[in-house]
Amino acid sequence: MEMNMDRRGFLVSSATLAALAVAGRVEGSDASRKDHAHHSEGAARDSALEALAEEAHECLEQVEACIPYCIASIKEGETSLAECLATAVRLRSVVNAMATVAAFDPKPLESTRALAGACAKFCRECEKACEPHYEMHAVCKECGETCARCARRCDAVAGAA
Repeated sequence: MEMNMDRRGFLVSSATLAALAVAGRVEGSDASRKDHAHHSEGAARDSALEALAEEAHECLEQVEACIPYCIASIKEGETSLAECLATAVRLRSVVNAMATVAAFDPKPLESTRALAGACAKFCRECEKACEPHYEMHAVCKECGETCARCARRCDAVAGAA
């Protein structure tokens, strides 16, 4: 069986996966939680992984704000933000994957820990690229600080045995 995925199919699949990931983070009403409380019995979430899921989501939101800011600034001649843009674009995919995996897994698997280690490196690269711009661009400072927090959360999961 041959499977060909065109751009539309890829986008639909990606949007579906993203919607499922977001849906898992949305809290329902008290009645809804009560009716489905039995689903989580015995499936305690790892606190470091749960904290990473939240921090990675915040990091993703910050990176999503940083990218258009950098693009607009570069168009206006602020070429010093080119490295920030490049690291933010690279980080976006990795931190998106980290946020999704961390939100899905109740306990960190070996592959989750490996992804967390890689994500920490990408976060530190982005933080390093943002640092020279902290004084002039609030977005850069917010992004760099968020990346630093996310890297620490990633380290906590990556080092978990």
